[in-house]
Amino acid sequence: METTEFDNYKSKTENEIRSLKRVSKIQSTMLFVGILWVLISGFVTQGNQNFDSIRTNEIVVQDKYGNDRIIISPEIVSPKTRLRKDTLSGVLILDASGHDRVILGASPYANIKGKLTKRAINGPYGLAFNDKEGLEKGGFGYYDDRGLSALGLDGPSGEGIVLFVPKEELFGQKVGILINDPQKGGQLFYIGTNIKGQNLFNMEAPGKGQFSIQTDSSACIKFYDFKKASEEIMLKTK
Repeated sequence: METTEFDNYKSKTENEIRSLKRVSKIQSTMLFVGILWVLISGFVTQGNQNFDSIRTNEIVVQDKYGNDRIIISPEIVSPKTRLRKDTLSGVLILDASGHDRVILGASPYANIKGKLTKRAINGPYGLAFNDKEGLEKGGFGYYDDRGLSALGLDGPSGEGIVLFVPKEELFGQKVGILINDPQKGGQLFYIGTNIKGQNLFNMEAPGKGQFSIQTDSSACIKFYDFKKASEEIMLKTK
């Protein structure tokens, strides 16, 4: 074969090889996309068929060390790595040490100063959260037996701020906000409305007395002396 013919043959062959490579790449890409589509389509179809509904008595999520960290159950009794042994209902989130950190559901007991204490009234259904020692630091919920919606934020000595709205009334109050001393305890401020139609604003003078502003059709400013156990009207309007 002469040189010119050989060069033409070589060039033609190289072009054909390049063309075949391009076709091969296109075919490979199409095949990959096709397989991926089949897998995704099959997974989605299978998921729709098998996971429309999940029914089980309890779901427990563990961390890589085998500690129970999230429990979902209508009766959370005593997961193996949980420190508390009271029964809850709902969703419980634990830390790595076994302390209750968050409960979404029913929590009839609260950890107050390291001691489990039954709440004064049944319930609530809602959300409660604790610190790293498992001590309750706040929450909000609804108490069925009193028709009461409440939110509380706790400090070292107990409740720091409380907001409550009863269905009808609670100790004569229709709605209220309590602000307590988060360190020493004791009420500092109260704002609310009572069943008499009075708007109230109370401010404590710790150890001395309480200033009270009451308004309805008139306004009145009072001071109650703790030591004398007597009340003085400082200003009253008609």
